[in-house]
Amino acid sequence: CQQITNNLLNEFKDDEENQIGNRAVLYCSMEMSRDLLITRYLVQEHEFDPSRLHSPEKLVENDWERFEELREQIFDLPLLINDSVILTVDRVEECIEQFKINYDIKLVVLDYLQLLSDPNSLGGTETNRLDQTVTKVKELARNFSLHILLVSSLSRGQYGEEPSSKNLRGSQGIAYSADNVVILNKLEEGKNFVWFKVAKQRNGPTGKFLLKWEGERLKFRDASQEEE
Repeated sequence: CQQITNNLLNEFKDDEENQIGNRAVLYCSMEMSRDLLITRYLVQEHEFDPSRLHSPEKLVENDWERFEELREQIFDLPLLINDSVILTVDRVEECIEQFKINYDIKLVVLDYLQLLSDPNSLGGTETNRLDQTVTKVKELARNFSLHILLVSSLSRGQYGEEPSSKNLRGSQGIAYSADNVVILNKLEEGKNFVWFKVAKQRNGPTGKFLLKWEGERLKFRDASQEEE
């Protein structure tokens, strides 16, 4: 989801110059902090060494010079981050209301579903709680006419070796409500390769293709680009 976000940021950051409008992405992360998200952006888009970024004492002079060059660019990124550890759909709605005064939010990333809390369903089962949350997220997308990328964990081993939409943890309502469902499935025989599986697409074909994980860049790329 971070690579998708970065692709949109690269498109949106030229909006002011091209007079398109003040489009932006709202990223709600309950797992990673704001600093960690920015760190991953620097690695993915500007090829910083992740091992040095996580250990400031290892940074070299050239790193600091690049930081200075990129400071203003990073500050102006059309990226709005909410890194609250406890987050509800109602709070996400409040964030959209708050930011839409100055921004045209096109995408909201929620990372991830199972960590979204709902104080109104404390007495129900996890499945009921997640179904209610997914329904609220769907309403949110419709009410604000925007796209929502909702990350979910998988329950592996319950429905065969290759995961499908049935493996979305705790809620069958996800596959029912979503316009598109994409599953990343790691290969056992190749730890750096994963299947990118389009399990559902309302207005297009389904299928899968192979990606390679580049740990030094913290990103995936098309495995068909591998040299034979």
